[in-house]
Amino acid sequence: MDQTLAQTQACVKSLGIFRALNLASTHFISITFRITAGVLANVPLDTVALLTGIEFLMNVIFEVPMGYVADRFGRIPCALLGGFLILLGTCGIYVALFPSMPNTFSRLLFIIHGVIVGFSKPLISGSVEAFYQDAIRRLSKGHNEAEKMASQSFTLSQHAGKYLTALVILLAFVLLFVTYHTIGVHHTLIIGILLWYAGFYRLFRDFRIYGDTSISGGRPSTSNLISRLRQSMVAKKAIYLRLSAFMLAAVNAGYFAITLGRQFGNADHGLFSWFIMGLFTFAYGGIGWIVRGHVLPRLVMSKRLSTNNYLLIHFTLLATISLYILCTFSSLNPTMLILMILVYAVMADVVVGATGALATNLLCSVVDNEELATALSLQNMPAFAGIGFYSWYLGKCRDGAPSVEEAMITVCIICVVSIFSVYLLSEQKRKSSVRSGS
Repeated sequence: MDQTLAQTQACVKSLGIFRALNLASTHFISITFRITAGVLANVPLDTVALLTGIEFLMNVIFEVPMGYVADRFGRIPCALLGGFLILLGTCGIYVALFPSMPNTFSRLLFIIHGVIVGFSKPLISGSVEAFYQDAIRRLSKGHNEAEKMASQSFTLSQHAGKYLTALVILLAFVLLFVTYHTIGVHHTLIIGILLWYAGFYRLFRDFRIYGDTSISGGRPSTSNLISRLRQSMVAKKAIYLRLSAFMLAAVNAGYFAITLGRQFGNADHGLFSWFIMGLFTFAYGGIGWIVRGHVLPRLVMSKRLSTNNYLLIHFTLLATISLYILCTFSSLNPTMLILMILVYAVMADVVVGATGALATNLLCSVVDNEELATALSLQNMPAFAGIGFYSWYLGKCRDGAPSVEEAMITVCIICVVSIFSVYLLSEQKRKSSVRSGS
């Protein structure tokens, strides 16, 4: 293996390790926060969902401005600042969940946390992906095989760190169950804080290795970026696919574990309720990541899955609908129920991971290095808006989580709209090609 290819592979691996650390800490904090606050503590689930809605709607407001700031003044400084602010906000949540804290003060800390994360996440979301993509492009330039790897970097990176999330999710539920009967569940957030710190320490280490070309400043204006993306069929597909992936993740990663705990558990949060919530979350965020970490990179490298292979992604989305329908039959015996939850959760995670990576690869293929953070922030904005309104709706109208039937309908709508949108865009591109050819 020559040096260029080896360096490109190492950078793709670094991207995967950071994403694994980042998502592992996010899963851990989300599990401990939602279950501690919404299931075990005296914080209503609708309050948890409303705070999530506020956080994501603030993301929409700041997403593009922060992406532009990152492109002009430095992606890594912006990302590290965002990571530090979220760390402070999570420490506030840790304090708020102390049993001795007055409810009024705890709610105030929850709101402050939502505002901090709402401002801080846009500093990270486009910046980190742009930093790694820029570094991968620079390392692979002029080498055909390395450039092919760079074009699929977000899919290939899922191989690195694929076991970490499963271990962290398992640790979260074990610690919650143990500390619930001993020192108090809020102390589990300390592990989440340490994981978050580890992820951004890794980012700083990679920054020292690969450098950040955006720190030099004086980037070209991005005022016409939106109009250029609107004219690009590839960019439109990328945005629609990203939206569908994020919305499916919102239903599954954000709320479906609590939905299952409500439907199949009991009023005193017994062992079966814990087991069902833990099983789904472990299968969705853990086993699913392991499966896609093994399967997707191999499909890409064998050319069985390319950036144009939308049918595979959307047929898989349709398969998740049938599994969701089967999951609504609560009269099934526990063994069959557990098996169906495992199959659905793993497949849903593979779909979300594959679709999200495909969308990011597509968008990066039509955007220059100088505008990557802004473009990726633009791609995230509709998805964050969708998650924000969905969380707000659940908080206001559904007591913080949907029923199984409502979740099924939501997934059906997301899948159908996504498939229909991409089909229309493909038809428009085909007709445009025919007209230009004639």
